[in-house]
Amino acid sequence: MQKVNSQLEKTVAIRTQALQEANDRLELASRTDALTGVANRRALDEALHSECLRAKRFEHALSVIMIDIDFFKQVNDTYGHEAGDDCLIHIGRILSNCATRAGDFVARYGGEEFCIVLAQTDSSQAFDLAEKIRMTCETSPLISESYCIEMTLSAGLHTQTKPPYSGKELLASADQALYFAKRNGRNQVAISGAL
Repeated sequence: MQKVNSQLEKTVAIRTQALQEANDRLELASRTDALTGVANRRALDEALHSECLRAKRFEHALSVIMIDIDFFKQVNDTYGHEAGDDCLIHIGRILSNCATRAGDFVARYGGEEFCIVLAQTDSSQAFDLAEKIRMTCETSPLISESYCIEMTLSAGLHTQTKPPYSGKELLASADQALYFAKRNGRNQVAISGAL
């Protein structure tokens, strides 16, 4: 009887482990943009909420960078939507390769827009990262057997240095700065508050 119970316990443990792994994969998939592999909007909202609470508790700067691919519609119109998808994947990789600190959080905001949440990052540091990303994109065309697509990015950033910290306000201010950059020539980084 003890041998049967021991075998049953092992079987239950194995199945429980398999179920937990399946649940973990499902949870990860629900928070990841299927195309680009970076976090999705849901995960962004959760991360921004958590970082706002942390920034308030420890009274440190919190920055958000909104990024948009310049003239993306022309890429889709010229090369097709599959190439457009390849461009989004390419940009997602550039962002992930540039935003590498432990607190950096890269997400696809929607369409051709991305967002980076930067904990404990002041405006100057956020600008340096945004500029690094902009320059990396400008000098790293997407090359395949069928095409070479050169892209540029516009970025807007906002930094909150004291309470109240609001994810909604951070996003809105960074988005305003982004559209300032786009209206004023594209392929540049604009800082909210400096407009």
